[in-house]
Amino acid sequence: MIDAGLLFEGMLLVYASLGKTGKPQRHEHTTLAGVAVSFGGQGGATDGRVVFIVLATGTKCLPAVARHPDGHSVHDSHAEVLARRTLVRWLMDEALVMYAGKPSAVFERGDGGRLNLRDGVAFHLVSSTAPCGDCAIAAPEGQRCLGTGDPADDAACVKRQRTGAKLVSNSSVLPRQEDVEKAAQKPGVVRRKPGRGSPTASTSCSDKILRWMHLGFQGCCFRSLLEQPLRFSSITAANASQEALQRGVWDRRPVADLKAPAICSLPVSRKLLDQYGLCSTFEARVVGAGDSVSWWSPNSHEWSLATNSSVQTLVTGAETVCSAIPKASKEFREVLTGKSGYCAGCSSKSGATPLPRFHSRLSRSSMRSHFLGLLAAANGTGLDDVKNTRSWAAADDEEFKRQVCPDYVAAWAELRGGVDGVFSKWIRK
Repeated sequence: MIDAGLLFEGMLLVYASLGKTGKPQRHEHTTLAGVAVSFGGQGGATDGRVVFIVLATGTKCLPAVARHPDGHSVHDSHAEVLARRTLVRWLMDEALVMYAGKPSAVFERGDGGRLNLRDGVAFHLVSSTAPCGDCAIAAPEGQRCLGTGDPADDAACVKRQRTGAKLVSNSSVLPRQEDVEKAAQKPGVVRRKPGRGSPTASTSCSDKILRWMHLGFQGCCFRSLLEQPLRFSSITAANASQEALQRGVWDRRPVADLKAPAICSLPVSRKLLDQYGLCSTFEARVVGAGDSVSWWSPNSHEWSLATNSSVQTLVTGAETVCSAIPKASKEFREVLTGKSGYCAGCSSKSGATPLPRFHSRLSRSSMRSHFLGLLAAANGTGLDDVKNTRSWAAADDEEFKRQVCPDYVAAWAELRGGVDGVFSKWIRK
């Protein structure tokens, strides 16, 4: 098992190398999340290569009324969600260069032309704080975990760690500010993102991570090119409650016949987090940063040839984490404005139509276009059941997903279909 402290330190090293653009100012704080890929050796140990491939920061979400109908803006800019979207984009690029005949350290071709992870490859999600929502609801140290049903315990838990994420009681009605419980907060249920303004339709990070554990973090479209879903082998969050983190991303709805990921709450000093603008200090860093940063590594065939990076190696005992430390490069980095969901520099005038150059590479429309390009590259390489993509051009988002990967859509519908299940209250957009 990879040392969680090394993973966190490796993430900070990469983040420190990205320059100042898009990072919190002195009065701001943000959340940082990253994903590393490890390569297995004998006995399940890593072979020394544990490389961070994506990082993201962010604390903002668009209100439901500001969602772009054509998917040109990024609706959810919380760090964990942006890191996952950045990871999917990176994996699509990895598949694209592989279909072009270049080697991949991550994928290999399986039966029918679809992709498999190479033996020993695993993904690790790291965050600088507990994901918003269920993972942030925890009893104070020394008290029992929430959800015991004991009234006396409920009365004693008023001072527990709390989440500003709003309880969802009806999947068709957006929760408002008053839907944050004033006393004991109910654990194990779906919530929407925190925020005091117009309500968002984005579900909490805790709920989304749980969904990724069931359906795979690769999403619907890319799932059609894979033999198996992709899931995180470990999840690490700084200064979270171990019980709440375990419950939020796994215990409240374990995945049948799947080994639980390694889940770790890592103690990290607030002084260290403050150096990177990753926590509120109450005196100075009093507001969430307005911008988000998304960074992704060059693809794996470039790692040994990269001229714009060095390799920082962290070693403790027999464990090693190697991180490619990039120089600031527009090719591998994007800065988003949280209040608009577009790339920084976009006009904020009311009613202005953003130019395509301000559309994020992580927006739904950009990801869809990129996926269609990936399908075109895969066609003729032996991939089974590649349909004629011309018929998909005019399809709306839901119909597009049904045509691309009906199995994924059916699996998600089954998860949401349970009357009393965790996912039954998922917000319908």
